Amino acid sequence: WIVMWLGCVTALAPQAAERGSGRRDALKSGLKFGLVSLGVSRPARGADGVRLFEESCAACHADGGNIVARGKTLRSEDLSRNGYASLDAIADLVANGKNAMPGYGEACEPKRACTFGRRLSSSEIETLAEFVQARARDGWTSE
Repeated sequence: WIVMWLGCVTALAPQAAERGSGRRDALKSGLKFGLVSLGVSRPARGADGVRLFEESCAACHADGGNIVARGKTLRSEDLSRNGYASLDAIADLVANGKNAMPGYGEACEPKRACTFGRRLSSSEIETLAEFVQARARDGWTSE
């Protein structure tokens, strides 16, 4: 959880700096939202997709939301609007990241665009993409 929280703080820092609120506010926001996501996210129940989501995504994307960019949630309408409705598109985003979201793929480059946490294998990324797509289809209401 600490690695995910640090990833969210890292993602929030550039936006806070652009708004002129500085690192202190970014850290406060990261702590606030990291703690909220800890309470909101569901515990893993043994399924690989749930476990991978909890380990790598839930700190910023609890229940399919997005604490960094509101219009870029994991909800079906936002995935479609932003060009990530297909499994391949979701998997590519997870593997390589984009903007404030770090990449989690083993081959993610450049290094500054990638997670500081554990990298995911291709099969883990595929499992995670399938999980996100299924949850988006269900409206993030079922496990």
